Amino acid sequence: REGKGYIALVDESTQATWLVDDQRFANLFQGFDDNLGLVSLTACESAESDNPQGFMGIAPQLVRRGTPAVVAMQYSVLMKTAKVFFEDFYTTIAAKKPIDWAAQSARNAISLEFGLDNREFATPVLYMRAEDGNVF
Repeated sequence: REGKGYIALVDESTQATWLVDDQRFANLFQGFDDNLGLVSLTACESAESDNPQGFMGIAPQLVRRGTPAVVAMQYSVLMKTAKVFFEDFYTTIAAKKPIDWAAQSARNAISLEFGLDNREFATPVLYMRAEDGNVF
């Protein structure tokens, strides 16, 4: 819509939904720039953009605003897929590996768990500013 990305925020108690555009969502992270190394978005299609110029949407907007790394989903994601991805991803980060290494390792874990005959392994994507993959 209008070349922007949106995220739907839902109040668990009332089920009220708010659509927040990529710029307003990125504003939520202002002031944390010095201490924030990574934002992980399990929201479906949080990496998607309908803008032909690219670099629009929730994840790209966060990186553009200075977040060193953002993991987001470019397609709808099953919770079991996200679980496999993030378990491996955070385990690899805890082992002091670079974040791009961790993302690839976690995508490989999805392939091993669910096979290469579906696109699940390609759903998580990494947007990164850090040249060396070290964000912590």
